[in-house]
Amino acid sequence: MTRRTILAGAAAAIPATLIATAAGASAPGPAQSGGGTQATGRARQSDVVSELRELERQLDGEIGVHAIDTSTGACFGYRDQQPFLLCSVSKVLVVATVLNLASQDPKLLGRHVDIAQEDLLAYAPVTSQHLEDGMTVEELCVAALTVSDNTASNLLMEQCGGPEAVTDFVRSTGDLTTRLDRVEPDLNDASGGLDTTTPAAFSETLNRLALGGGLSVSGRDKLVGWMKESTTGAEQIRAGLPEGTLVGDKTGSGTHGESNDVAVIWPEQGGPIVMSVFSTSRRTDDTDAQKAAIAGTARAVFEGITG
Repeated sequence: MTRRTILAGAAAAIPATLIATAAGASAPGPAQSGGGTQATGRARQSDVVSELRELERQLDGEIGVHAIDTSTGACFGYRDQQPFLLCSVSKVLVVATVLNLASQDPKLLGRHVDIAQEDLLAYAPVTSQHLEDGMTVEELCVAALTVSDNTASNLLMEQCGGPEAVTDFVRSTGDLTTRLDRVEPDLNDASGGLDTTTPAAFSETLNRLALGGGLSVSGRDKLVGWMKESTTGAEQIRAGLPEGTLVGDKTGSGTHGESNDVAVIWPEQGGPIVMSVFSTSRRTDDTDAQKAAIAGTARAVFEGITG
């Protein structure tokens, strides 16, 4: 049975609904007596779901999204309990694991790491420039998050004990779903349940890491700062939000039409919104369509959850 068959079966069993996993929310925005706001919320929810289904049709694939409005506790989910391949959004977890270790070892981020020719992968825009002088652990973190340097991520995994150590750290934050099993580039090739998460699990974990108590204050600030400096997601979640919206994100893409983006969003009004969008497409080479689907998803969900 292929991964696509598994996902298709899961999708059939999971309705597209607004879910309530925080603060008892049942619709985007606060409920009021009389049912007027609740009715408006249900109508808005239905509109968002319709838009997502149309985006899936255009994509010839599936979209999973989970968003948390931290100012109200309202959550929106669509296929958000369905497993998707992590791809390079896993770098958020790798860097977070390193930052957690750094809170116990203040010298870790300044540690020098040699880079050998055999370490270099096909996509190594930063690490390939440092064969002679190497890089610090902190510099590797920056390269992994801001330009998604694959070699940097693998070197960081060596520093923290491998994929298993990353999964162990994720478990310690309360996420019992997300798992990292392989290194780059193998983790981008679907293989059963390896290297997977769900949109709901990832959003909840990102909320804890970027805004909650999953990391020290210093570690949290570094993680968020590097995600804000990311250069790979201009055409995805960022493109679906109002111009000028502050965003920190991390993208990922797989070998068979997978395309993802996870973000913390700071709207002009209200608190931060955490959003995770994962997608698969049978149009595996149409990266423009994949990016457009994520941008469209971000726009629809952001408008739906902020009202």
